[in-house]
Amino acid sequence: MVGMLFFPQEKVLLAIKYLASGAFMQICGDSHSSHKSTVLSCTLAATIGSPTALADEKTLNLIKESALAFKKTVYVPSGAFWGAEDVKKMADNGKLKELTITMQKHPSAFRLETPLKEMNESFDGISKVLYEGPVKYLCGLAPNNVNTMAVACIAGHNLGFDKVVGRLISDKRLSSWHIVEAELKGDNGFCVKVTRKNPALSGAVSGLATYDSFWSSLKSNLKFYS
Repeated sequence: MVGMLFFPQEKVLLAIKYLASGAFMQICGDSHSSHKSTVLSCTLAATIGSPTALADEKTLNLIKESALAFKKTVYVPSGAFWGAEDVKKMADNGKLKELTITMQKHPSAFRLETPLKEMNESFDGISKVLYEGPVKYLCGLAPNNVNTMAVACIAGHNLGFDKVVGRLISDKRLSSWHIVEAELKGDNGFCVKVTRKNPALSGAVSGLATYDSFWSSLKSNLKFYS
């Protein structure tokens, strides 16, 4: 069941908590013993700050159903994903055939789950490919590091989390940089490759330009669903 009946005063309080705290819809809903779809019903629109959550198919479908049921719009900030609007245009036209996102960071910049955590802590040599495959599975293994990849899956919606490829590389030389490369392919050999080199403090999860790009992208969010 999507949502539930609420008195107007309760809707206002729920919406204020969501907007003021910036917390996930589920967290706000739990505090009021409400379903997260109900939180969406109490807002004019919603922005998903951590799109890795959308790799979960149940969450993805619930948000789509709720947006449709309550006639709401859901947005995703493009953040550090360069060229998100262009990727979305290709996906809208069915022209996006392949999309690969490669993220390279110093080992100390990753916050990983097993088994990637152990791989990152113990590899020999200068660099190590920790993961290469569908972004869908990587989101659960590196939820703090791959929001950029998740945004790529939303923009490239005709491929989605199952077909957009994520490549995670741990590189001991990158103590001051985070590097994200996006490579896409379309019809008739069309190809674009973009590299974003973001200065970063040692051990930081996010680069120095990430916060500015996130807040700037809030002004022109990707429309995820409406």
